[in-house]
Amino acid sequence: MTRKAADLPIKVLLIEDSLDDAELIVHELSRGGYVPAVERIETREEMKQMLGSRQWDVIISDYKPLHLSAMEALRFLQKNNLDLPFIILSSSDIGEDMIVEVLKAGAHDYVLKNRIWRLVPAVTRELKDAAHRKEAKNAEAALNEEHAHHRILMETAAKAGIGIAIIRDIKEQEMVVVYINSRLLEMLGYKEKHVVGKLVLDFIVPEHHAIFHDYYRAKLNGQASRDNIEVTLKCKDDTFRPVAVVASRTIYQGGNAIVTYVNDISELLEAGRRERELKALQEIDSLRSQLIANVSHELRTPLTSIKGFVSTLLRKDIEWSEEEKTDFLQTIALETERLTALINDTLDISRIEAGTLSMKRGYYTVNTIIDSVRNILFDLTSGHLMEIKIAKDLPLLFVDKSRIGQVLINLTENAVKYSPRGTTVTLNAQMSEEGRYIVISINDQGTGISPELQEKVFDRFFQADMIVSGKKSGTGLGLSICRGIIEAHGGSIWVKSKLGTGSTFNFSIPVTLMEELYE
Repeated sequence: MTRKAADLPIKVLLIEDSLDDAELIVHELSRGGYVPAVERIETREEMKQMLGSRQWDVIISDYKPLHLSAMEALRFLQKNNLDLPFIILSSSDIGEDMIVEVLKAGAHDYVLKNRIWRLVPAVTRELKDAAHRKEAKNAEAALNEEHAHHRILMETAAKAGIGIAIIRDIKEQEMVVVYINSRLLEMLGYKEKHVVGKLVLDFIVPEHHAIFHDYYRAKLNGQASRDNIEVTLKCKDDTFRPVAVVASRTIYQGGNAIVTYVNDISELLEAGRRERELKALQEIDSLRSQLIANVSHELRTPLTSIKGFVSTLLRKDIEWSEEEKTDFLQTIALETERLTALINDTLDISRIEAGTLSMKRGYYTVNTIIDSVRNILFDLTSGHLMEIKIAKDLPLLFVDKSRIGQVLINLTENAVKYSPRGTTVTLNAQMSEEGRYIVISINDQGTGISPELQEKVFDRFFQADMIVSGKKSGTGLGLSICRGIIEAHGGSIWVKSKLGTGSTFNFSIPVTLMEELYE
């Protein structure tokens, strides 16, 4: 129910030693539309007691009563950090200098008693101003609480190695950094005062401005967009740092904003080969549908858990205890480790095809290479007959022995997998017709591969047995890895097969000529 102007209660603490003047003040307030509840006091002790026991809307004080002056009362309020409208009444003009002094001391207005008609407008104005000050103070307290809540979550993320920044539009400026945690400051190499309040594009290389701008706008407007982007940060001292960015919309300082989670991926990129590594990561993104089809459960489980706990922590309608927050964040950290392990396996494939696979090469004979995995090969073919045929006088190979051994193991596993028990698996090594390569082949007596599938067997995620049986077996990465290793050595790999008679997987490695050994 809205009160009428003539029915507004007001609690007044009156410092006045004249009963007649006190009655005049009450009458004027009543005539001005207030219902005053007045407590008249004369001493400091009474003032202390009244302020400690009740809430007051306004204090009206004679300028210089006998026992408690207005200046003494103002000093008492300041000492006790009390913000109440304080209006001074005086029987005579106290002079301009004194008026300035009492206003500096905290008085809000000054009224002459012979102009008592000014009292009601002064009280109305000061009550309104006090209400505004209270609203501003409450808003500031809420904002400080929000900042403290964000800071706790953001710095906890920093301990987990995740950089976080909150970005929003301010007036005419787009994408202003309004918060940044210590981890992201560490990545950039700047102090907080050098980043907060600045445009986020000041810290991103120009060629990635459009990517980040489009991603930011889509997230801020709630539109469909990529789950994440990769950009390069422009750091202090003209250094650069590649990062992966995941963003979501939030409310910060009363407005729409974007919280960005930034992960440093520079360790994934080998020195001097950053461009190729980034292309490999982009290629992984283009094959995400195949990846999800093969490892959907492994990806979906940790991602669902992480998303659920992050959404829970960001809810504004629930106050979580510190113990609950810690438990949620620990779960997020564990699920992140699972996700990282799966991604690292996938990145190994991208490194191979990006040409960034590291090799520890040396000069070896074919016999030495085969001997290094001989026991493993015979264990794999324990249900088959294994034959090894190596031509005489083959030249040295400049290879990574363990990587070539990995190829031999993988091809032998496939031969055993697709051929009946008791049949023969043959490993053969000989010089190519033109004398530039050594060709190593592994032959089986299995079911064979149809011509239309022979071109696909080295593709990532391809599984021949899924075509035949409709069931998945493994990730379909083995032959793709073999191709990557062989091509990294400057060779090639291929298959010859006929349905019903078996398959022969061949790979070639360039030979090392004697004159090359002495260069």
